[in-house]
Amino acid sequence: MPLQIGYHGIIFGDIEKPFMSAALHYWRHDAGAWGKILDRVREAGFTMVSITIPWSVHETSKGVFDFGISDNSKDLGKFLDLCLEKEVFVVAVLGPHTGAELNCSGYPERILEREDLLARTADGTFALAPVPPRFYPVPSYASSAFYEETAVWYDAVCKELAPRMHPAGPVIGVQADSAATMLRRTQCFDLDYCDAAVALYRDFLRGRHGDIQTVNELYGKRHARFADILPPREFLPGSSSRMPYFVDWAEFKEFLVYYGANRLTGMLKERGLGGAFTLMTYPWLPETPFHLFGTEGAAADLAGVELFGGRQDYAQVRNTARALAADSRLPFCTLGAGCNPLGAPYSFDDRQSAVLAALMNGVKAANHYLFADCDRWQGAPLARDGRRRNPAYSFYVNLNKFLKDTGLNKARMQARGALLRMRDYERFESLCSLSSPAPGFAPAGLPRDWFCAHPPMDALPESPVRRYRRQWRTWQKGFSQAGVTMEYPDSDISAEALQGYRLVVAPSFAFMNTALQKKLLVYALKGGVLALGPRAPEMDEYLMPSARFASHLLDPVDYIDELDYNGMMLRRAQVFDAPHAFVEARGKCVAYERPMERGAIIFLGFMFPDYTDIDRTPHAAELARRLAARAGIEPLYPPDDPLVETTLHTGGSATVLFTANTAPDRANPRIRLKDGETLIDAFSGESFPGPSPQIPLGPHKVRAFIVKRNAGKNQTIAGDI
Repeated sequence: MPLQIGYHGIIFGDIEKPFMSAALHYWRHDAGAWGKILDRVREAGFTMVSITIPWSVHETSKGVFDFGISDNSKDLGKFLDLCLEKEVFVVAVLGPHTGAELNCSGYPERILEREDLLARTADGTFALAPVPPRFYPVPSYASSAFYEETAVWYDAVCKELAPRMHPAGPVIGVQADSAATMLRRTQCFDLDYCDAAVALYRDFLRGRHGDIQTVNELYGKRHARFADILPPREFLPGSSSRMPYFVDWAEFKEFLVYYGANRLTGMLKERGLGGAFTLMTYPWLPETPFHLFGTEGAAADLAGVELFGGRQDYAQVRNTARALAADSRLPFCTLGAGCNPLGAPYSFDDRQSAVLAALMNGVKAANHYLFADCDRWQGAPLARDGRRRNPAYSFYVNLNKFLKDTGLNKARMQARGALLRMRDYERFESLCSLSSPAPGFAPAGLPRDWFCAHPPMDALPESPVRRYRRQWRTWQKGFSQAGVTMEYPDSDISAEALQGYRLVVAPSFAFMNTALQKKLLVYALKGGVLALGPRAPEMDEYLMPSARFASHLLDPVDYIDELDYNGMMLRRAQVFDAPHAFVEARGKCVAYERPMERGAIIFLGFMFPDYTDIDRTPHAAELARRLAARAGIEPLYPPDDPLVETTLHTGGSATVLFTANTAPDRANPRIRLKDGETLIDAFSGESFPGPSPQIPLGPHKVRAFIVKRNAGKNQTIAGDI
């Protein structure tokens, strides 16, 4: 029976084990050092390693591979047998794209010389992967020739792996590509326009709409067959009637990502690796064209995110982790245990803070990359020959002890509210990106949506471009500074999972897909508190009439361009004549509550100003606090500093409280505890007795505490709050 992914780890028969691994590049170490390195990995508390097995390292010429014949460091079989002897499980990353700081990211250079398997841009040119140390042509994951070449590699490497699959051997999981996904060339009108990708696009349309007549009615065209449809190469909608054409292309970009993952994992299973679980990672937050719901379970058993960063990247780590916590069965990410000399020089404090920030915000499984120094990697917990490097090595020893003692993988971050990531608006934003067709890298610290512009459209006078992200960021800051923990699920979340939240905040504009409208309406009817706005949806994603909320929401009676609300300037505010006002500004009702059968809709008809990462937003925090209170949600262990966040994790063998200073300055917040409670620092053992201990936090510092009662024998609190 294949190994399975559970809610707390990897399921081995009747046992579920935590998924926490250390990454190694065996081929970058002398074979004589393997045993010592694996011993040190075990002594640090890890029972799993993730190993990268690069195609380009083992191939000497087409169809000829060195697995230790001439170079002992490439003896994959010997390394796997040693892992079995040392009782270390293995997750194998096979590529074809493996990254690993290699030239061409692990692809053999010879296949990148074949023009018939390369991706094409909208201009018909080849695309370069913006990956150091040397840029290279991007292969097309729609190309049959690409998969034919990959099959040669898989045939060879799977012969080494298949006999060593669990339970006979140590291999428990396999990963095809390592965060390849078009090699970061993800802008909507960048890739892929090669013949194979265009054919796949037409197959996608056929599968989505059925027949050419349906497509013609939707697009307003007279195509005789699917082969006549050409993909869009820039966003020039003109009339709203052309939106279906562009929306379908944006969705196809998502399909193209997990099409490749699904095809590669299928090839591995065909070659004897079907007993392992399959893994896929994205290079950043799962938003379009990355779709965790479309990947996990369909293309791989588990989908995660590569999350490399430092202390100053706390906001990115938090947002990614809370998205994973909401979307994934087992929130997984790859975290840096060192750094690439060609990248940002992260310090030990940076890496420590990033690991704790991920755990604080809901990550339950992780791969720590890389655990031993080698060429093109530095600052790891182990030296190249296996010598310990402190304090980094000691941190991982203590980290694994903390995870084991608290059972954090079985705990749940206490988040009773959801701030939805609205996929309709993310897709629309991707269509409007000004950085297309160039790779979508915005200057550091600047939101990607600042590099978008909305072309005029007759049916959409108020575009969600930039406005959606502004609303989302302000709500995120508001709830954070109100001390209310929210998760950030994708709007494709199931109706059943949505019902588990007491409060759902869904920034809304004039269009929203009909299925989501129905799902949100049912949520409110069944007892949830739903916050919508600044606009009521009246159309579907194709900008065709679809107003499920029409009979439940009020029409505005007035419109004010700017309106002061206790010092916060509300923009483009709608005014309502409502019996249940929720927000009044200068005597004008700009937000109201509409009771439903068992729940309520709170409609907020105004747009927020834009804020930076560290702005204090007391008025947004007040609104967030009121929304949470309406849903029966109270802040848990709130700090007195609005720029300090806390999260509570219960359900493990101990109750854990994390604190994070989101600002670049030192902080000394007071945390309000319950009667008879004390905080014990999980790593230093320092004690902070209640009722309101002051917690010193350095810039962007994250700390983990065990919550204990002072009564009796200092018994640990367990269970629900």
